[in-house]
Amino acid sequence: MFSHLEQGLGKHGQIKHFEEIPGREASFRPLPPRLSPPTRDALGAIGVTKLYSHQAEAIDHALAGGKHVVVSTSTSSGKSLCYNVPVLESISPPASTSCALYLFPTKALAQDQLKTLLEMTNNSGLNSGDVAIYDGDTPMKDRAKIRGGARLLITNPDMLHVSILPCHSQFARILSNLEHVVIDEAHSYKGAFGCHTALILRRLKRVCAEIYGSHPKFIFCTATLANPREHVMELAGLDDVELVHNDGSPCGSKLFLLWNPSVARAKERRKLCEMVLARTREILEETSPELADTICVYRGGYVAEDRRKIEADLFGGKLRGVASTNALELGIDVGNIDATLHLGFPGSIASFWQQAGRAGRRSKQSIAVYVGFEGALDQYFMNFPQNLFGKPVEHCQVDSQNQKVLGQHLVCAAFEKPLCTECDERYFGSGMKSVMLNPKEKGCLSLANNNEPEQCSGVWKYAGHDKSPSRAVSIRAIEHDRYKVIDSRGYRVLEEIEESRAFFQVYEGAVYMHQGCSYLVERLDLSSKTAYCRVADHLKYYTKVRDHTEINVHEGDISLPDPRSASSSKTAQANSCKVTTEWVSFDRIWKSNHLLSDSIKLDLPPYSFDTQAAWVSILDSVRAAVGFQAGVHAASHALLSIVPLHMMCSTSDLGTQCADPQETSKTTLDRILLYDKHPGGIGLASQVKLLFGKLLVAALQLISTCSCTSFDGCPNCIHSFSCGAYNKNLDKAAAVFILKGVIENEGLFYCGKDGSQQR
Repeated sequence: MFSHLEQGLGKHGQIKHFEEIPGREASFRPLPPRLSPPTRDALGAIGVTKLYSHQAEAIDHALAGGKHVVVSTSTSSGKSLCYNVPVLESISPPASTSCALYLFPTKALAQDQLKTLLEMTNNSGLNSGDVAIYDGDTPMKDRAKIRGGARLLITNPDMLHVSILPCHSQFARILSNLEHVVIDEAHSYKGAFGCHTALILRRLKRVCAEIYGSHPKFIFCTATLANPREHVMELAGLDDVELVHNDGSPCGSKLFLLWNPSVARAKERRKLCEMVLARTREILEETSPELADTICVYRGGYVAEDRRKIEADLFGGKLRGVASTNALELGIDVGNIDATLHLGFPGSIASFWQQAGRAGRRSKQSIAVYVGFEGALDQYFMNFPQNLFGKPVEHCQVDSQNQKVLGQHLVCAAFEKPLCTECDERYFGSGMKSVMLNPKEKGCLSLANNNEPEQCSGVWKYAGHDKSPSRAVSIRAIEHDRYKVIDSRGYRVLEEIEESRAFFQVYEGAVYMHQGCSYLVERLDLSSKTAYCRVADHLKYYTKVRDHTEINVHEGDISLPDPRSASSSKTAQANSCKVTTEWVSFDRIWKSNHLLSDSIKLDLPPYSFDTQAAWVSILDSVRAAVGFQAGVHAASHALLSIVPLHMMCSTSDLGTQCADPQETSKTTLDRILLYDKHPGGIGLASQVKLLFGKLLVAALQLISTCSCTSFDGCPNCIHSFSCGAYNKNLDKAAAVFILKGVIENEGLFYCGKDGSQQR
């Protein structure tokens, strides 16, 4: 395969690196002798007569005294047995009343896991109604029967949030007998979704303990992480968890190709999938027209009905190929995949390995091709492949004390059971007292004894007008408002876009893509937040918006304590800030040559939100440098590019202040700053502050080692594809001067071009 590519498509030197990851033999252990006959029969029904070593270890922990367990092993390592076996052991005995709750991050994953469970339970003495899915797709006519008879309830955090916890009395039988809570794909609970899920799990533990007297044990499964134990402890608010991470499953060898084409410009990642699909269909129409309709796009923005259909067609074998974002990164069995194609770095090492793990089941050999784009991070790995294959996976972070999210869930918790500021600290942390004042001011909470002063502790009841406050809290994103994209022909909803991102994709005159088809946005209704578009496949251009963002930093450090390591910054701060984005104009760009056709001004309302930022000041002596503003702009771009090398996030999670393309802003770029692009913030600024010293040194190395000779740099060093100023007003030499000045002021060391350590 390698020689074929090298002599054929890759004959112009596109293959930058070839790496072979060796396979491994399986490590087996016999079934635990304590397993009951029904469980053994259930395992026999799916052909399991022995276990991988990590499966046996996890089952032993779960059965020995009911410990909390987290299993962190590779993709396709059989992690589901690690929780299915102990759960079946608890619910199978005839006299048992024990129940279990399975949480999966997606409905598709729940459906996929149900198949295996039904095969097992049909041979374990359980009735057909003992295992059931309870989610938004469950017919209303079946829900009462499931609540009354199911012993193993499969759901997702969304349903737990909006249906099960607010109506917990209807689930009293299950909650009072709840012995296990299973959380699969625990690595997916990060960012905004992770913040919400962490609070939902605390609400679940509170309802179980304080109302129904149950204390379920948790079993987590996750892809390989640097901190699986710490991550799940923070996610569910647990004091101790047993870690199982020595993988005993077999693995075939995997061939990795790093492919660096001469030109590969990265588009916004949602558009990238659409463009890949459109181009692939064009090729198939010419070569194999019968296959043109067997490929599609899958991404999170699609409405649920469309995603369910794609999932069904994919798992049923009707689709031959899917261009996807990381929405299909989870552990769904999509059959036998021999190869994966990675268009650009996915944002983290963990995601990279998780996606590559989709191919090569059990001992089969597979190949993964990583295509590098014309960007700093991709080119860094193309030039230094050892830093891709030798770099450990990142830490996964979740912020259970996010002030905005905590306030929303305290209101939900008060609806489920009145809050006590003293006893409920064990679930929601010491920050709950200060947060409760904000919901109270909105009339959502009130003291049970109105004669008590505001400052004293007491019992707080829900006092809002909504019948169920949880329905007003969207857990997939902190922001609630979304724009609908509607096909004017049949008024079908194509997608829903978060308000903060909407004007980057839809505005009057924008070319919007869906399932490989081009649409022209004809009308944008701001009052109803609706974009109306029509099919326009004949268009010979695409569009890109020009924007400008101002960051107003507030006083008050919100960061975690600085550990003062050798890589720490002495002066970095993390503060709340207000971010305001204005959309200046949009460009029409020819598809044939990517040259500008024309620019059209936009008249759209600005979008503002409060979030958090991490930053360092720049010395006055450095500010006097020639090209200072352009240098700060360039240095900030470089810092933004290398963040995913040091923490689990993507460049789309963070932003920086860029130069004003119209030079109408009075703001001076006088600091190097990164801000959290999620309204309210999801804890990224605190992490950036602790890493700021290391980030500064890495940014300097990135710029200094780039071989380009251009004054304003190149995409491999200081250009950023997210720059609203189209990478204008950049100065590479000034950026190096500024970074050296800041690093020296911080007392940090960096490597010179000759490899020597400098200060």
